[in-house]
Amino acid sequence: MNGCMRAWSYGIWFVGAAVWLLVAALSLRFNAPDRTLGALAVAVVFFAAGMFFAHAAGNSPRRPK
Repeated sequence: MNGCMRAWSYGIWFVGAAVWLLVAALSLRFNAPDRTLGALAVAVVFFAAGMFFAHAAGNSPRRPK
């Protein structure tokens, strides 16, 4: 169960990135370019945090052998 909780703890960052990408798409659709760029910036930060925590948890696709 501990491994499952660890997966959830970094997986939520990727879910957050997807939600912010959706917000960016909706902002773009409703012609709000400043909010679109802000939402994209937050999505990138969420994705980077997810990658960082996934790597820290040992689930990186590029682990040294």
